[in-house]
Amino acid sequence: MVEFKEYVSHSQSIEYLTLANVCFLPIHKPLNDKPPLSIPGKTYEYMAMGKPILALVPPGEARDLVRNSGLGFICDPTNIEEIAQNLLNLLHQHRTPGGIKVKANREFIYQFERKTLTKKLKKVLDFAIDNYYSEY
Repeated sequence: MVEFKEYVSHSQSIEYLTLANVCFLPIHKPLNDKPPLSIPGKTYEYMAMGKPILALVPPGEARDLVRNSGLGFICDPTNIEEIAQNLLNLLHQHRTPGGIKVKANREFIYQFERKTLTKKLKKVLDFAIDNYYSEY
């Protein structure tokens, strides 16, 4: 049910994602008990795939992204019982005729697509240029 792959190119990893039933997002709990300061890029790739995400993530931005995407089966990375329960839930759903059910929040996910982000960046740059030239 689980395959472990050696390091592959980014394009190959995306190809594997298209074949996966569930995406796995592990983020360790920081030693200082503060939220992690970064969000792995694969978080956005997983959301773009629209597939279920098994997220072993502490409270913070990554957890919020996965929750708001509607794709997440979220666990604290140190809670073994919670992880086991989510794995069992995913396995039971996988074995049903309908498979694993998630309700992707496409509107939320869309705001992180490159085209959407590029349009937002263009507006910021246009504003900056217009204001710069209006002063001179």
